[in-house]
Amino acid sequence: MIRSQFSFAAPFDEVWDATVKILEDSELEVVESHKDTGEISAQCPSGVPGGRENIAVYIGKTDKEEETLIEVSTKVGAKDFAINWEKTLFDNLYILMPIKK
Repeated sequence: MIRSQFSFAAPFDEVWDATVKILEDSELEVVESHKDTGEISAQCPSGVPGGRENIAVYIGKTDKEEETLIEVSTKVGAKDFAINWEKTLFDNLYILMPIKK
C-alpha cells in the first residue's frame, strides 16, 4: 500500500470540489464519495496499466478554516506497472491551490 498526505491552504469545500473534478477527469472510476465524512473511493478500470488499483482519498478539516488535510492511499494490483495516482492527484491539486508543508 502506498500512502501520501499533504495539507493545502484552502477551505475543505474547495479541496473537495477540486479533488472530485481531478478524479473524474482522470482514468479512475469514482466508486463512492461521501462529502460529509470526506471519503472518496476510486478504482482504476481494467485495461489500464496497473490493473485494478483501489484508491482511497480522505479529505479532512483542520483547526484552521483555510487549511485542509488530504490523504491518498493506493492498493495496487500489478505494482511494476502501477500508475502513481497520488502524484497525479497532488500535482493537479498543487496547480489549483497552494500547499502547506
